[in-house]
Amino acid sequence: MSSQLKGMHIVVIGAGVIGLQTAITLLEAGAAVTIIAKHVPGDKAKDYTSPWYSYTVSFELRSRLHLRGESTADMSRAGAQWRTHATAEDKEIQEWDIESYNIWLDMVEKEKSQASFATKSGVEKFHSIFYWTGPDTEIPSGPHSAWWAPHMRNFRELPTSELPPGAHAGATYDAVTIDTGVYLPYLLSRARSLGATLIEAALPMITTTTTTDSAVSGSNLPHALATATRLLAAYHHSPTSPPPTISAFVNATGIAARSLVPDPSVFPIRGQTVLVRGLPRALTTVWRPDGTLSYVIPRATSGTAVLGGTKEAGDWRAEEDAATTRGILERCKALAPELLTAKEGGFELLAVNVGFRPGRIGGPRVEVEEWILSLRIFSKVKKSRTIPWSKMTPLQK
Repeated sequence: MSSQLKGMHIVVIGAGVIGLQTAITLLEAGAAVTIIAKHVPGDKAKDYTSPWYSYTVSFELRSRLHLRGESTADMSRAGAQWRTHATAEDKEIQEWDIESYNIWLDMVEKEKSQASFATKSGVEKFHSIFYWTGPDTEIPSGPHSAWWAPHMRNFRELPTSELPPGAHAGATYDAVTIDTGVYLPYLLSRARSLGATLIEAALPMITTTTTTDSAVSGSNLPHALATATRLLAAYHHSPTSPPPTISAFVNATGIAARSLVPDPSVFPIRGQTVLVRGLPRALTTVWRPDGTLSYVIPRATSGTAVLGGTKEAGDWRAEEDAATTRGILERCKALAPELLTAKEGGFELLAVNVGFRPGRIGGPRVEVEEWILSLRIFSKVKKSRTIPWSKMTPLQK
């Protein structure tokens, strides 16, 4: 463990994937860390993105779940896979994405038993197949010309003879998938083992009408941070010693940053997925020129698969859209025919999930505000991705 941040006490606001991974990185650098969060691993609120998050992730409770007497099995609905959306010009985000890819694969490959590690962490290595259904600026002269292709382990461009009907191009490579229902408790357990303190509390927000995109204005952050300071003082109250001095706050609140800061640039990206029974032969994704996609994400530890998906910017609908479910199931039939074991040759459907990813106009916000020492990492990006482990390096500096 490093001593780079020894003597500092940092408060991380938010206990999603980004918040917990931030806490772990800071703890490993020697800082004392308190996590303050309204939602924690085990909660299933729609605005708690991480448990429901599915599709692209460039990133990195058991204790809480067991205290409640709950099982982690019913949380294994969200699915995530590594996939970059950085363009050829997004050099910094490219670095974040590739660093996260390597960190996750290294985590898996160093384990003697990858199956045991997957059960414990929710992180698994899979053979990934990616298809494009038409010409795309990402692959100007074929999959090998994608900026990320040289960084993928065991990358191979598929010859035309191996492409299925309707595919324009394809590639295979090693990838990681993350079962967030397992990964979140794993991260919380790691953070606690390193000495993190968790305070479950809601900080004040500016109320907005969540069903509209009406702008929010005014500054709420000083009030929220003052509340966090009081919570920390109350938690560490002692008649013989003063509460710890806070060196910095990290805002990792995701979509809640829209109301916490507030930041009207933050918006919801609605995602709908379907959980089905059975383990597919591969992690398969189909990308279309209009930006829509279909995917089948394996969940080896539970013998299930997550089918998707949607990316509906500005959509606050929390209920299932039946037509969307039918569309997902129909499009995924060709991707995993081995799972069509139900009556009439369909999938055995277990659950339909809806959640909100945070997006932000202008991309991710990673900065330090000097007027009050507050680090912010509250958005995925305009194209719905998150950049966890690799984001920590600039913040740590």
